[in-house]
Amino acid sequence: MAAVHAENVALNKLVTGHGKDHHKVTDGDANTCMEAGAVKNPSITIDLGKEVTTESIVMTLGEGRKRKYKNTVIRLGNSPNAKENPICGGIDEKESEVHNVVACEATGRYLSITKVGKQRWMILCEVEVNVEESAPVNIALNKPVRGPGEVDPNLLTDGKTDTCRTTGQRTNPHVTIDLASHHDVTKVVLTLNPSYPRKFSKTVVRAGSNPNGKQNPICARIDERKAPVTIERECVKNARYVTVQKIGKARGMMLCEVEVYAEGEGPEVLPTEPAPPPIETTAAPTVPPIETTLPPTLPVETTAAPTTLEPTLAPTLPAETTAAPTTLDVTTVKTTEGCEFPPGLQSLAIGKPASQSSEKAGGAAERAVDGDKTSSASTCTQTDKQFQPHWMVDLGEVKDIHKVELTNRMDRFYRIRNAEVRVGNSPNFEENPVCGQRVGGKRPRQETITVTCGGCDVPVKGRYVSVQLIDFKDQNQILHLCEVDVLGF
Repeated sequence: MAAVHAENVALNKLVTGHGKDHHKVTDGDANTCMEAGAVKNPSITIDLGKEVTTESIVMTLGEGRKRKYKNTVIRLGNSPNAKENPICGGIDEKESEVHNVVACEATGRYLSITKVGKQRWMILCEVEVNVEESAPVNIALNKPVRGPGEVDPNLLTDGKTDTCRTTGQRTNPHVTIDLASHHDVTKVVLTLNPSYPRKFSKTVVRAGSNPNGKQNPICARIDERKAPVTIERECVKNARYVTVQKIGKARGMMLCEVEVYAEGEGPEVLPTEPAPPPIETTAAPTVPPIETTLPPTLPVETTAAPTTLEPTLAPTLPAETTAAPTTLDVTTVKTTEGCEFPPGLQSLAIGKPASQSSEKAGGAAERAVDGDKTSSASTCTQTDKQFQPHWMVDLGEVKDIHKVELTNRMDRFYRIRNAEVRVGNSPNFEENPVCGQRVGGKRPRQETITVTCGGCDVPVKGRYVSVQLIDFKDQNQILHLCEVDVLGF
């Protein structure tokens, strides 16, 4: 079983009711109190934010204050109207203790404390609502790891912090952990080698559903030239694959352990988690048998035709010539020459609100959606020189996007190198999937760069479109965009 610990879920939660200074009841300070005086049935209600199963309630009363808590009831339930919730405990003492622990094993979101009677005073300094929660569990333990290097990458999830491995010097070194199924990941903990240089600048943690971990969105960043032995980063993401990646050329990454923690996970759940992979692997092989059985039916038809003894069937060339064109009429031939997009694509981004990681020399983000594709310093966006600068436009609603055309700034030298376009529904662009291929090779030299989303005739749905420079010789960069034309419907 998972280890458990008590947690006060009322801390800093909203309090309403009689009297004043309600917030002092849940501020964690037993020396600050709220007071409601001389009213009928004085009460307060704490909104715990979500439904919980409580173990006990701890009430701290004022030292040296009146502590008459006779006929006091505690209710817990899911109705904001406290009177509708069931009673889970209470106090019936004329002179109560300063600290009162009340057993309250119940489930609900709203906790109320009511003194029953006329002309009653209520002085409360702190209310703690304790629940039992599972201690966090490392769901990466003994999970398979992929990544470059000569040493077994699975050492990173063996639970031992004294077994380490290095990727060696390479471009963008990384390791990816397969958690076997999707989890609500909350944080990632890295253990480094204390006797090895711990340069972890420009390092990212990615999490998502893509087995190619480098394509998943970034959920955390590490930028420490001399990192501590243990690095802990919050990474809130529903994901199956978690990747740690250093950005840059000729970089080495030495890791001893990678721990991944998820919300609500416990060891007792893990045996059932490997079930999804067999479903995926068995589903895939069922397709090839169907496809392979279809082609053999063609020879049966062709052999059936020659069974007639007439000699005129031998020179049946027209049948062969009609078969040949069918092999040539394939869509892959068109895609090698270029996509044929649906007619009437509309410019979706013009005039829409845009933002970017920074602004310099008046190069506002809105310049990329003003409809002016002129390549000059006065018509293009410009960010500060920074690590992985980005730009984003909000289309206002979900659209069918076929392609994104980037207009390069060409007055001095081409600017859009190693650019990555993302399309999705999250205002946090790093959570959206990558659209098309990263702009590399000779493409950055073009004045207009086309990034195809999905297929030629299959759109990608999304509200937010972003452009980000990923890396260039491991240096900070400036992002210039003269126009970002989002085409679709």
